[in-house]
Amino acid sequence: MIRIESEAEGLGPDMFGSRYVGSWDEIWPIEMCDRTVEVLVNFTADGDGGAYFNVSSDKAVVLP
Repeated sequence: MIRIESEAEGLGPDMFGSRYVGSWDEIWPIEMCDRTVEVLVNFTADGDGGAYFNVSSDKAVVLP
């Protein structure tokens, strides 16, 4: 299940499922070969209801 890891100070309110200002981090679990990899995905609101995202491979964690 995807979960919110952190929200930056100044993250705007959720307006019908969209954010127009600010950033937040989510943890996305990916399951493969009987293992789970948790990947940190950073989102930054684009001011128009969408968001830019960034995934860093060095932030991925393989769970036992």
